[in-house]
Amino acid sequence: MDLVDFLEGADDEPDWVIPGVLARWERLMTTAGEGGGKSLLLRQILMRAAAGLHPWKKARIEPVRVLHIDAENAADQARPWLRRMAKAAADEGAPVDRNRFMLRMIPQGLDVTQAADRAWLARW
Repeated sequence: MDLVDFLEGADDEPDWVIPGVLARWERLMTTAGEGGGKSLLLRQILMRAAAGLHPWKKARIEPVRVLHIDAENAADQARPWLRRMAKAAADEGAPVDRNRFMLRMIPQGLDVTQAADRAWLARW
């Protein structure tokens, strides 16, 4: 297709999971050094989305179901952060409903080069 023809085409409105941030079937990749806040950022995005709160705006969104698979941190490392985040959402009048935020902690990690770990991840 010619570029001119391509650019004249209509843009469909994405099927937003988090409006203006993440559409269904898009992927988010976060990179930083160890201790750079990657896990904290992702937990915050997930918690607020599950609570029906936009992660960066003072706005309500449709609550979404989230699955947080942490293949690095132990439960004791994540629980205090998640507890504070859930309380903050509840304090904003948006508690996270049961079965809205699911998590699986795998501190020993996953090896996605191995078929068994890929299959496990796909099942979840």
